[in-house]
Amino acid sequence: QAQRTPPASWFSPGLELVFTSACETDDAALKSVAPKETRLEDFRSRMQWIQLAAELFHKRMQEYPQDMHRELEAMAAWVSMADR
Repeated sequence: QAQRTPPASWFSPGLELVFTSACETDDAALKSVAPKETRLEDFRSRMQWIQLAAELFHKRMQEYPQDMHRELEAMAAWVSMADR
């Protein structure tokens, strides 16, 4: 079963949150991949995944605060970047 409803599911990538300023990463410790049963358009389903991702992010912040702050500073700088 797709994580998005058609037609969005036909061209949408898998759902993941990356805890770095990079668009994607192969490092499993730096991302949260949505469980297969996650349905993006379903609020409860989506929030269950977000809760798990927040727990991973919090753990990462506790274990690697300097690295995470550096990444957050990089992301914060995006606000002043022009759209492409």
